[in-house]
Amino acid sequence: MSENDAYDAFSVAGIVYENGRLLMGRRIDKGFMGGRWEFLGGKVEPGESSEESLVREFKEETGYSVSVGSFICSSVFQNTAGNVKLSAFCVSLPEGFSVSGAVLPEHTELGWFPLTEVRSLNLVDSDKKLLPSIEKWISSLECGDA
Repeated sequence: MSENDAYDAFSVAGIVYENGRLLMGRRIDKGFMGGRWEFLGGKVEPGESSEESLVREFKEETGYSVSVGSFICSSVFQNTAGNVKLSAFCVSLPEGFSVSGAVLPEHTELGWFPLTEVRSLNLVDSDKKLLPSIEKWISSLECGDA
């Protein structure tokens, strides 16, 4: 039995951090988490790696192809699928990306927020669990050996 056997589903979150700000999307106003803010991403489909899933999700949610970098952190949450493992990865946007040029079938808007503002957004519950580790990751970027 592997560690992954403990989970009923897998999801991914793409963490885009540029110029001191995080890219966030506001979910369309339907369902239990409608209207709340989240990191872009979604469910990992059978046969997909986490990285492949993020590339697909960003393409579906914005119309842009992205590059997936290093793993940041993970957490576990429960929903109708059962126990879900949510893994966050660093994501790089393509040159020419613009919020206003994004196609948004899953969100009403995208926005760039400094970490202090992200903490006060009405985040989906699963992404709230990632925030402490993302804060540490950002701190290591800003205070690292650059």
